[in-house]
Amino acid sequence: MKKMIDENEYLTSDELRLLTGKGSSFLQIEMLNKLVLACKFLLNDTVYLNASEVNATISMLQNIYQPKLILAMGEVNLGAHLNMLPKYSAAEINNTYIIKTATPLRLESSKSEKETLWKTLKTSLNI
Repeated sequence: MKKMIDENEYLTSDELRLLTGKGSSFLQIEMLNKLVLACKFLLNDTVYLNASEVNATISMLQNIYQPKLILAMGEVNLGAHLNMLPKYSAAEINNTYIIKTATPLRLESSKSEKETLWKTLKTSLNI
């Protein structure tokens, strides 16, 4: 049974939320941290959530964290909005950019997917 998100269990931030799903491993933390820094976010303002272990929706995450960006990495179910979103295209919902990507493991091993994600991030975040 999935547990509900408790905002006291995670760091708080108004910047970036990285969500990991099935197939994701925190062994890729170094690559994810580099991505966070490249986006000009602070590591202390970043939260990594395993979305396969929590019952979350986009609106719930927005209410708890007020994120600027949510990266949904891997098979993450955050509701109909995200399920319809093509991979590596950004959607803006209530001042939050949402980008669906491959898992960190896949990104780490695929230069083309990493480049596609980076282009989407640069456009969305104006960097």
